[in-house]
Amino acid sequence: MLGWVARDAEEQGYPGLYWNTLEDAPARALYDRVGRLHEGLIHYGYRRGPG
Repeated sequence: MLGWVARDAEEQGYPGLYWNTLEDAPARALYDRVGRLHEGLIHYGYRRGPG
């Protein structure tokens, strides 16, 4: 699903996306693999390609 959302965002002219989650959310294991954690917040970003 994240891949589809990222492709759709890119097709619409948005180079990346971000999302927030609760600190103890079970999905964090997935988010930790595909996103980049920004210290201090549970905030993930994903950008296709270099960057």
